Amino acid sequence: MSKWRALLWIILLLVSSEYLHWLGVESAHDLFGLISTTFLIVLIWSRLGGEGNLRPFLIGISCYWLASLLDWSEVYLPYPKIIDEIENVLYITGFFLIGVSFLNVMLAQKKLQKQLYDQAYTDELTKLGNRRALFTSLEEKISNKSGVVLYIDVNDFKVVNDQFGHETGDLVLRECAFLLQSSEGTAYRIGGDEFVLLKDNSDLAHVEGVLENLHARVKPLTAQYGISLSIGTAFFSPSLSWTPDSLLTKADSQMYQAKKKHRSSLR
Repeated sequence: MSKWRALLWIILLLVSSEYLHWLGVESAHDLFGLISTTFLIVLIWSRLGGEGNLRPFLIGISCYWLASLLDWSEVYLPYPKIIDEIENVLYITGFFLIGVSFLNVMLAQKKLQKQLYDQAYTDELTKLGNRRALFTSLEEKISNKSGVVLYIDVNDFKVVNDQFGHETGDLVLRECAFLLQSSEGTAYRIGGDEFVLLKDNSDLAHVEGVLENLHARVKPLTAQYGISLSIGTAFFSPSLSWTPDSLLTKADSQMYQAKKKHRSSLR
């Protein structure tokens, strides 16, 4: 419904209210409440009647409408006290169901937002953060923290796909992701067989220990599939004017040099 059409309906309802009072209709206020509620429920049912997850809301608004109907017609019905009790039950039930429905909608919206965030910032295969997530983290960190970027490439990964198949290749990538997740820091998959490990600790001895640990822990995969890791590093701190792109470029360049050494050692 456009805003102009909605405004037109509001004006029409206000005019109807004044007209009922001008006619001197008994219980005009209650009758107007019944008319406006009827209009609302007809509109909601016509737009949302097919949505199963909105059924509590539709039932709640229906209870509210029935209570309004009784409220207006109680002067014509016997046993007014009993009618009042029924009205109260219907009003309470209606408000409760409407409130539950709004709560469900808010929870569903929160869940949808999380799903959209995960789709935008998570690598589907490994469940690590993706390139977008990495750049978001780097933009937050490089201006006010010190740390190091470890740019990691899986050597000879194409051979795994060629010899064992792509399903095994996916398994190897997940194993590499698990290996990185088990290290201190935050891991990301930024390409086919390329990962980044982002650490806040920039102590050189600590970083060297991390590199040794990664090379040691990948050995079972080396024995089984023939892969290894080439790793480049780039340190960052608030005193250095890095951008995410330039920082990754430096780490990538060092990783490339490590990869060249690996290839030379195989000859």
